[in-house]
Amino acid sequence: MDNLLSIVIFLPSLAALILAVILRGEDELSQRNAKILALIATLATFVISLPLLTQFDPTNTSFQFVEEYNWLAGLKYKVGLDGISILFVMLTTFLMPIVIGACWTVTSRVKEYMIMFLLLETMMLAVFSSLDIILFYVVFEAGLIPMFLIVGIWGGKDRIYAAFKLFLYTLLGSVLMLVAIIYMWFEAGTTDIPTLMQHQFSSENMIIFGITIVGGVQTLLFLGFFASFAVKMPMWPVHTWLPDAHVQAPTVTDILTDSWYNYEAKYVEGGSQHVVPANLPEDIFSACLDYALKAHEVLGCRGISRTDFRWDEGRGLDGLVLLETNTQPGMTPTSLSPEQAEAVNISFPDLCKFLVEDASCDR
Repeated sequence: MDNLLSIVIFLPSLAALILAVILRGEDELSQRNAKILALIATLATFVISLPLLTQFDPTNTSFQFVEEYNWLAGLKYKVGLDGISILFVMLTTFLMPIVIGACWTVTSRVKEYMIMFLLLETMMLAVFSSLDIILFYVVFEAGLIPMFLIVGIWGGKDRIYAAFKLFLYTLLGSVLMLVAIIYMWFEAGTTDIPTLMQHQFSSENMIIFGITIVGGVQTLLFLGFFASFAVKMPMWPVHTWLPDAHVQAPTVTDILTDSWYNYEAKYVEGGSQHVVPANLPEDIFSACLDYALKAHEVLGCRGISRTDFRWDEGRGLDGLVLLETNTQPGMTPTSLSPEQAEAVNISFPDLCKFLVEDASCDR
């Protein structure tokens, strides 16, 4: 099928359009129908995407499933897949039915909630398959819109602050990338990514405000893209939007943006209490214990492990975030374990060596 990739990309948006136009009401039946339609659409997208994987030729180093159409103002809609992007496309189509299933308990503005995730899926798939740099920039930034609305409408008590911070940081972070893209367009005379990959941009050293730029234009283009991706990842010191967004976002949004793991959340300032053992409601305590045991088993820990959580009381179980699991905590010269080792004539360096070689505490 010549347009298989475009079908995969736009099927979720088609389902979102059907939801927006046809489905009416906020009664229980309408909410259930919205969830079912979204689940069917994401499952269908995953099933239809499977031939992309089965028909992909790993020995072919060029882009595959390429589609190219005239778009607007002389620009092209061009998509395709290589050996890296095919994996991200499949991961996205696989994750989305799980995400929709995790939304099943949502009862507020369900139709709009499902529409946002369906549109977000289209944007993510388009990002991974874009072969036109302008198309890439448009869908890359358009993905911010459903994310902004999901956090801002269905998030926690500080959702508005977190949503605007997410939107402004990531949008402003892309300004330098836009400048770099425009320069590449005018310099190379094309927005076609495969062609741009072959174009030789100047690498001659240049001086700007008395500063020598080694690598010239190529270095400046790299820095333009790096600045944008540094905010998106995010990297220090432009990472502060992430804790707010993750803590305030619905749980399923965390799945999409950080693969179930939110390390930064433990550094959020204000209102945190560090309590051991925590005075928690029974359901929260049980969930913490269950997650900690599962993390211990999944990691294959044979010794001691410690799991840290962050909990937002205002969001109930949805506000519980697993921060990290540490094995063999306290391995410093001032902790108890080195003292115990010294009692049996084991030095601290040897103790660390033993734990690297064998995670158990048998020695």
